[in-house]
Amino acid sequence: MPRLALSSVPPERAAADLLVLPVAAGDTGPVAPPATAAVLERLGANLGAVAAGRFTGALDNVLVLPGFGAVAAGAVLLVGVGPDAGRTTETLRRAAAVAVGAAGKAATLAVALHQAGADGSAADGAAALAAVAEGTVLAAYRFQRHKSAPDPDLAAATLLVDGDRSLAAAEPVLRRAEVAARATLAARDLVNEPASRINPATLAAEAVRLARAAGLDAARAELPAWDHPALAAAQAATAASLDAAERRARDLPAATHGLDFEHRNERVADVLDELLPVQAAEEAVRALRRGRAYPARAGGRQTRQGR
Repeated sequence: MPRLALSSVPPERAAADLLVLPVAAGDTGPVAPPATAAVLERLGANLGAVAAGRFTGALDNVLVLPGFGAVAAGAVLLVGVGPDAGRTTETLRRAAAVAVGAAGKAATLAVALHQAGADGSAADGAAALAAVAEGTVLAAYRFQRHKSAPDPDLAAATLLVDGDRSLAAAEPVLRRAEVAARATLAARDLVNEPASRINPATLAAEAVRLARAAGLDAARAELPAWDHPALAAAQAATAASLDAAERRARDLPAATHGLDFEHRNERVADVLDELLPVQAAEEAVRALRRGRAYPARAGGRQTRQGR
């Protein structure tokens, strides 16, 4: 998976093999958003002239321009993002995938596709940033686990944002997108594994690994923050349920050996059932923050906690 990062440097100063910029489809031809227009000016390039009727800014259009040393990136990739009207996050996700497909052997990208609007932004900046990040990572996916000489992968993609304030706001958005993309890639890896390597035991072992990496350990790390008398019961129930879930998950390979599909699923459901108190505890935390009723324990009666 390529490494995702953020930067507030202007696009022309972003060091990468390839600088990826959006171009919209206008009524009379391609239209450069502000970030793209600034780079084209540095290159001394006129969009209408370089497009020459073959690049309209429509979705799936791409055009590569040499950097000429005028920008920090080795080359500039213009990517069509379609007309401003009707552009969605799915449009940007697809444009990011198109960019990765057109990037060739570039190992690093600096990407500003989320700055596709006429004012240099998108209708929903956070959603646009997440869509571009996800599209970039998912399009770069290659299943090469068993290749003796894997092909070079995209190593890193830096998403460019406007200013330090935008940088701070974009950090949690990018991290969430990264988690979503990583989960999708994990599922793709499992789907692409040969049937001879994926059986109930190996699948259960992978579930345990993923739970420890991103679920159970992360949930345990949050427990000390729940230091409130009203959450004492929820905190204790959560700790106990995490221990029980981890124990059941660890025993899954042996417990599911020789079982048919339906009964294997029942054993997996048992693990998930152990986590119900965690969900109840999270609801209690949210309700307490709102000063509203919250469940004292999973399946228990409601109590009210004032501010």
